[in-house]
Amino acid sequence: MNTNNLFRFIAIGIVLFLVIYAGTYFLFPPNGKSSIDLPVGDDMATQIKKGATIYTKNVPDYVLAGGTGVFTADFSATVKVTSVQNTRTILGEITSFTNIVGQNPEHNTVILYLCRPLLTKAEQLPDGTIAYGGITYPQIVVGQSYDVFGILQNPWQDYPYVYISSPLAFEQTAGDNGFDSESSVLVTKPIDSDKMPALQEEVDNGHLPELLKPQLVAFDFLVHELAIPGSTVSNVQDEKQPNGQRNVTVSLQDGRTIQLVLIQPVRTGPTGIWCVKKFRFVQ
Repeated sequence: MNTNNLFRFIAIGIVLFLVIYAGTYFLFPPNGKSSIDLPVGDDMATQIKKGATIYTKNVPDYVLAGGTGVFTADFSATVKVTSVQNTRTILGEITSFTNIVGQNPEHNTVILYLCRPLLTKAEQLPDGTIAYGGITYPQIVVGQSYDVFGILQNPWQDYPYVYISSPLAFEQTAGDNGFDSESSVLVTKPIDSDKMPALQEEVDNGHLPELLKPQLVAFDFLVHELAIPGSTVSNVQDEKQPNGQRNVTVSLQDGRTIQLVLIQPVRTGPTGIWCVKKFRFVQ
């Protein structure tokens, strides 16, 4: 082999090595992660136009408007994800009590439609787990459980069909909440996901400091949402939960007790605002 052929052989070898290395790098980056394509799901208005859904009547205006406007949530449950179909559709198994009529109270398949879609790229972790996500969504993994609330399609066929209003209505279950072990059901309060960041910014700018205090947020909820005069409150207790939520118990002078679950919808920690997620009258 002459010198020119040797150099040519070495050059070709280097090029092949670089091509193989580059391909390996992008498929399996140094952090051991790779990306997986997630099919794009049509929004509900497009599905109806294409005839791709059985639901063409009684679809909430909020859903048809792409997740904007005012809505009333009437579904709340803990759901274990069994499959992520596309950027709009998730299948799950209900593992908590629900108010669904005509179904057993737990272990039922549910179809979740996301008004705000997931990203088209999912992440494959080093252990092979695929993690789906989107803007402000938690990491969504098949087999893990999430607390969700949304709008139940009425009527629904075969399986409950629930419209999830925003990422704030899809939270990873993170430990226990002491109120969950009690028999009576907590009423879910819809959270305006578009309003929360603006309120957080107000607090960051030195305004509305009361939103940093769970007890004050709960008190304001009693007065303005439940029309309970502040003068009738005899005692307020605030207890931090393992999952980061706060349970506030309010005792009234007439003997009734109200339990409220508060969350931090924008950021956690001492600078994050609080809002009421669930409540119930105990007595």
